Amino acid sequence: MSDYGAFANVVAIAGCLTAAAGAIGMAWMKRARWQPPEDSVPHAVSRLSGLLSAVFIGVLYVFSAQLSQVGVAGIAAFCSAISLVALYICIDTNTKYSFYDRKNGAERRVLGGSVLTREATKVGRKHSHTVQQMFLDAQGDKDLVWTRESQARIQGKSTFSFIALITFGTCALASVSILVSLYLSPPSSG
Repeated sequence: MSDYGAFANVVAIAGCLTAAAGAIGMAWMKRARWQPPEDSVPHAVSRLSGLLSAVFIGVLYVFSAQLSQVGVAGIAAFCSAISLVALYICIDTNTKYSFYDRKNGAERRVLGGSVLTREATKVGRKHSHTVQQMFLDAQGDKDLVWTRESQARIQGKSTFSFIALITFGTCALASVSILVSLYLSPPSSG
């Protein structure tokens, strides 16, 4: 192990930079179906997640010498668990409540709500329409299909799960890289 001692800081720095680059890359990539639509969760939210991650990584890096390997491993495990839960919530919310609207010949994905308005419920029962059909019939007017409260709930769930996914996932990766550097660094004599 002592052969790698000189490279321990390089491992930590490279891992932290990789984690930060991953968070920044996630902020700039095209949205997949399991991610929130750009109309619902703007890129600024992703960039905020990257900023939160960078702050956490910097603080963890500075104080990692005072933490034991077990402490850093605990932080990595905690961040990993939170990111897995956030991933599940993000996928569930953004696939279950995504609806498609066609405006100006282009299809756009939007987040709807979880509770239909009284009128939409009546129309759905009377004409046996799916929620997607009612949304198209409403010409993309979400307020005609879902209550505002349910739209806000889904919007919040999508936004916070996405922030948690990016932030905690990035911090888990950075924590593991710092843990590797702590493991590879020679014990201090003194």
